[in-house]
Amino acid sequence: MKHEPDFNRLLKAVNHTEPDRLPLAELWIDPEVKAAYYQDDDSEFDCRKEGYNLEKDIQFWHETGYDYLRLSPRYEFFQGWLKDPGTDFQEKTAEFIDSVDYSDIDKSAALLPKGMKVIFAPQGGIYEHAWINIGYEAFMMGLYENPEYIRNICDSLGAALFAMYERVIGADHIGGIWLSDDIAYTESLIMSPDIIRKYLFPWYEKYAALAHKYGKIFFFHSDGNQEPLLDDFVAMGFDAIHP
Repeated sequence: MKHEPDFNRLLKAVNHTEPDRLPLAELWIDPEVKAAYYQDDDSEFDCRKEGYNLEKDIQFWHETGYDYLRLSPRYEFFQGWLKDPGTDFQEKTAEFIDSVDYSDIDKSAALLPKGMKVIFAPQGGIYEHAWINIGYEAFMMGLYENPEYIRNICDSLGAALFAMYERVIGADHIGGIWLSDDIAYTESLIMSPDIIRKYLFPWYEKYAALAHKYGKIFFFHSDGNQEPLLDDFVAMGFDAIHP
């Protein structure tokens, strides 16, 4: 039976009402899986890379039963300036924001099947970008040896993500935001709740508020055991979490 996408199906489930069927929801599907479905080249299905085939990716999400297309803008994940505590963070953040490519996000509006929307999900969150760019040990040691530096990194990345969200959230074909930031592991949180609340949550709360300002949903993904923070997630207005 042909799938008829309906983003309201997902909204009903999120808002605790009964949809016509259980909606599918996934943050990321490996390009290799998509390629295997079509027996095709996996480079066509990674929205972060050149050669991405937007129309074919929409077709995949549609044919496999989803009510949305997950899309990220295209930008360079590795930002060397983050490694320098003496950098002009305000200037470099502005340059980073200006470098983001939204072309596929904009094109998707005219290509989506009726009833389908885009979930806007840039690759990675504040914490992931921070430690991957400067190194895990440098990030953790910096929390105690140079907290101002870590604050500058987190605020730069937080502002960049906010700018990305703000750029697209008002468009009719954008159904919501999905933030992904792996702040936990199998047993518990990677950092203390107080550190997470200090450096990350002020931005998370702004993201959720921005989505709700435009009547859109806000999802959060992290690996691991996030139980110590569940009350915080509710207080910040998260519509759903994806473990």
